[in-house]
Amino acid sequence: MLSLNIGKKYDIAIQIKDHVIRYVATKQHSLSHIHSYGEKYLPDGIIEKGKIINEASFNLILEELTDEWKLRNQRVMFFVPDASVFFRKISVPGGLPEEEIRGYLNFEIGSTIHLPFEEAYFDYYIIDSEIESEENKARELLFFAAPETIVSTYAHKLEEFKMDPVAADISALSFYRLFNRTEEVSPDEHYLFIEWDLTSVNLSIFHEDKPVFMRHLPPGTEEERWEIDLQENQPADRGTGDISVRDQLTEIERVYNFYKFTLNKGEQEVTKILLAGDHPRLKEIKSKLEEAFPARTTELVSSLSILEDTNETLSYQYILPLSLCLKEVR
Repeated sequence: MLSLNIGKKYDIAIQIKDHVIRYVATKQHSLSHIHSYGEKYLPDGIIEKGKIINEASFNLILEELTDEWKLRNQRVMFFVPDASVFFRKISVPGGLPEEEIRGYLNFEIGSTIHLPFEEAYFDYYIIDSEIESEENKARELLFFAAPETIVSTYAHKLEEFKMDPVAADISALSFYRLFNRTEEVSPDEHYLFIEWDLTSVNLSIFHEDKPVFMRHLPPGTEEERWEIDLQENQPADRGTGDISVRDQLTEIERVYNFYKFTLNKGEQEVTKILLAGDHPRLKEIKSKLEEAFPARTTELVSSLSILEDTNETLSYQYILPLSLCLKEVR
């Protein structure tokens, strides 16, 4: 734990997951100075699939962490729960001016854009940069949405404990932002980003600086090996022998083949795999990914490879909240 005298010039990211709450504070969207960080593992039954189930217990924990981490009156950013994110490529009329796209999408939700929830927060990314001149032509967007009830609940909880939530983000986009900041991204590569946490796995594929695929995988049998040691504030392994990630690897292989053969007709495929997350045995998972995809380069993202001009080190589980600190907020 570093200094806890957080001033308002720091960027603070909060990650709330089913099993843990983490934060990282950095200075001026920079990786050259990590000011502070911390984590608190949660008992079962407080958060499930991103939804706060036990509000009373959650409130007690958040109040304690707000004081311990000195977060009162601070601007903070947070992640949208991964299980609730909706992602799809959609089309809009080619002649539609850019300033009218958001209004058009808002009107089409529930009509031509069908979401698995009623009220939504949404954002989009324009794939083609030029406005089409012909009315009958379409232009493609990458469309992101999340349930308004979940996002607003998180924001209101932070406000309730005197924090100022200024932005929410999707973990896959944040992960890529960090990679793009620290690596030379090639337009020829097809990157598979894997966030492998204790209770879930998130997959996303990026090509030419854009997300082209996202999927959230629920817990596999490996989760049954772990329980949270609340006194030690860490996960405890109650299994023996090698870890088994067969369920998740099977799903990753399906995604790999879907991307190659269905989306790209066998002409393009994943060329590089980036691994991060909070699973306690990520190095072993990396080895199993290398066995499953021997022709692909698999890289474990760690603080040693991303921190700029600093002697600081940061445990692997903080990589995702660190990535959120790079988000520019007006």
